[in-house]
Amino acid sequence: MDGQTILVEYGVLSAGGQYAKLDINFRIVDPRGIPVVAEFKKKAGSHSFDKMEGDFKICFDNKFSLTSSKVVYFEVIVEGEDEIDDDLAKVFRDGEQFAVEDEYEDNVKEIEGKLKKIREDIIITAHIQVQTQKRLTKDRSMAENNLKRVDTMSLVLVVLMVGAGMVQVVVVKRLFHQK
Repeated sequence: MDGQTILVEYGVLSAGGQYAKLDINFRIVDPRGIPVVAEFKKKAGSHSFDKMEGDFKICFDNKFSLTSSKVVYFEVIVEGEDEIDDDLAKVFRDGEQFAVEDEYEDNVKEIEGKLKKIREDIIITAHIQVQTQKRLTKDRSMAENNLKRVDTMSLVLVVLMVGAGMVQVVVVKRLFHQK
């Protein structure tokens, strides 16, 4: 994993319950069991590490919130020189054994550069799409919670209006029903 950077991002998208908070405990534990990162009751976070070796654990903990469940988004991004670039280089270096002209080498380098740029653009686009999907999920959850609140308040108000109407009918009947 030489030359690679690992980025871990997370965020709480929604929480069950009307008054639940968007927070969670987060830890990254190294292969020896020692916590590298420990955050408590955070809504979101982002951590970057260089040259990590071994199997690390990413832990999310919601024990402090017994009554509400959480929807958590997380993403692990590995940045740096990839094996794909090495494979691409092998394909374009095959021409070296045939004593290819310098012009061909220039064209190969130009094409290789364009392919790397396209790959980088695709990775960036995929990341943007994931971020958009994350926001969409969060907004949808908020809209559903708001709809539940509106429905509940509407039901309460209808019951109060019907109750007030019944009380008014009883009061008016008593006014006209005198002995």
